[in-house]
Amino acid sequence: MARDFQDSGMIPRGCNASFFSLIPKKDNPIFVQDFRPISLIGLQYKIIAKCLATQLALVIDEVISPEQTAFVKGRQILDGPLIINESLSCFISFFSTSKWKSVGRIFYRAGLEARRSIISFPFYYWNGRVQAAIKDSSDSMLFQGLRIGHNHQHVTFSLSMYADDVLFVGCFFAISGLMINLHKSSLTGVGIQHQEVKKRLSSWKANMISIGGRLTLTKSVLSSIDGSKKIHWIKWRTILNPLSNGGLNVASLRSLNLALIYKWRWRFFSTRDATWVKIITSIHGPCYGNTLPVTTSNCGLWVSIVKCINSLYHKHILPLNGLRIYLGNGNLANFWHDPWLEGTPLSSRFRRLYMLDTNHSCNVAAQFVSNNWIWHWRRPPRGGIESSLLVELMSLLANVNVLESPDYWYWNEDASQLYSVSHDQS
Repeated sequence: MARDFQDSGMIPRGCNASFFSLIPKKDNPIFVQDFRPISLIGLQYKIIAKCLATQLALVIDEVISPEQTAFVKGRQILDGPLIINESLSCFISFFSTSKWKSVGRIFYRAGLEARRSIISFPFYYWNGRVQAAIKDSSDSMLFQGLRIGHNHQHVTFSLSMYADDVLFVGCFFAISGLMINLHKSSLTGVGIQHQEVKKRLSSWKANMISIGGRLTLTKSVLSSIDGSKKIHWIKWRTILNPLSNGGLNVASLRSLNLALIYKWRWRFFSTRDATWVKIITSIHGPCYGNTLPVTTSNCGLWVSIVKCINSLYHKHILPLNGLRIYLGNGNLANFWHDPWLEGTPLSSRFRRLYMLDTNHSCNVAAQFVSNNWIWHWRRPPRGGIESSLLVELMSLLANVNVLESPDYWYWNEDASQLYSVSHDQS
């Protein structure tokens, strides 16, 4: 049947029928809200949907615009808040030091629901219409968005998308030509009361949860408890131990937080074309080697992230050279600054030669032309230390092979070469 669907694009009638069942949330249910509806879908429909999802996952990153930061592999929903935070910090810092008295930008959040009664086509299609409207408004000089960074390296930020929410920078009516629905929009979406969140959370009953669910709930609760301010009958370290050592294998909230913060460094180098990476680079400057760029004069969230990551190096919790770059065609790897040769940047290993070179931003591909290494000395290396360093460098470069495959960053501390939060958390 899956092959017939591939040829015809039609699902036989009845295969996509769903059966609804009501699962009680508590004992002796009376009202409709006491039940949880469960939809049972046929096996054939699930197989076809899984095949389509698998094929779509290969190209969805190219189909969905980079402004959408949720539900796409390689992107995270926290990319959007980081972009907003850094943009606001840069914007406020600029106008606080300038003589301008007015600010002509406004952040506006609009909730967009793809209901049939409102929109008769899928949301991703409406998403494309919004981007086309923004481009037309920008070309006609009606709307230009927010320009972030310096003149030689700037990024124009117009909107940020979170699933079915869109945050515009500028006038929403001028961009889309649509009237604003005040019932679904808000000027600020910062902060929410704890009681309001608590009301929306489902009240789980212990007798309705399986043994595995109870263990998951217990781990979630224990992980959020600060073990340093309360009395426990069992040592907190014992609870954090794995099951094989007599513990509950409960994750440490502090370790989890540090591992997630360090993941920003891994994603910065492994996803160089991401929108949030371009904005960070435009604000804090270019990246040299495997260190993160940061401007201390900026008070944004990125400064705090970099400080926390640097503290992990100073405390020897994570190695500095754990992140390395694999040399392929040499178009990504910087010759002097990136750790592409034996895990150490050449700028630190051959400092004297680095100071003699005049092109510090040159990549490996531009340095290696026609199977020869090209140098840009401001003066020829002299005898003694400089000559011996050049001989040592040339002996290392003699074993380098430039391939046709692209360069990529990898995590040297794991066999999979990918950074894992669960691995570093332990």
